[in-house]
Amino acid sequence: KQKFASSNADITDIASAGLAAVLGRGADPDAILAAAEMGVELKGHVARPVTAELLARYDTVIVMDYLNAADMAARFGDFSEKVFLLGLPLGRPLDEVSDPQDTSIETVRACFAAIAARLDELFGSSAG
Repeated sequence: KQKFASSNADITDIASAGLAAVLGRGADPDAILAAAEMGVELKGHVARPVTAELLARYDTVIVMDYLNAADMAARFGDFSEKVFLLGLPLGRPLDEVSDPQDTSIETVRACFAAIAARLDELFGSSAG
């Protein structure tokens, strides 16, 4: 949400949810650190799983990799037209962003940088 506050994108609500999320679990300490380095606060982030009710509230769902896209299609096929791979709108169909869970802080930083770069390209550099 912080990344889009000053952008020109017509975004009224942003949410985060995961296909393997454990409800109520906090962000990984490395993710908190890497996000803080980019000016994003994750200390209060609480995980929640993807649900059909949550998907119904949003016009667009962005996933980071093909595995998540396939899992979304298998579990929530009614919402397939809303699901986009983060790199696809940029004309990079093989350009996935891997989940940095259980990796090094360097990998988490690289993941966050990749996400920020793609969001900047999609919504303008003021989003980054």
